[in-house]
Amino acid sequence: MLLVVVGDRGRKKSGAPNGQLQNPKYNEWSAKLFNDVDFGPNSSGYQTALRIAQIPDDHIRALVGVYGPESREENDKLADTVIARRDAVARAY
Repeated sequence: MLLVVVGDRGRKKSGAPNGQLQNPKYNEWSAKLFNDVDFGPNSSGYQTALRIAQIPDDHIRALVGVYGPESREENDKLADTVIARRDAVARAY
């Protein structure tokens, strides 16, 4: 299973380090949600994570520019968020 969350709707980003999503000491709710998720080369989402990690920044910015918010500031913020989450997926796998 591969989970990529794109929008944050103004919530504070947790910035959970690798392996902490399954740790109830870090966050009880996320530990329950991610308890059975496997990370690493033997997981079912590994190939998908590799493909996501290869998407260049300029492609993400172009897509957000076409389909994202009209405000330049919001557009840049969303693109930065998607890029950061792409990088987080790459680090997790």
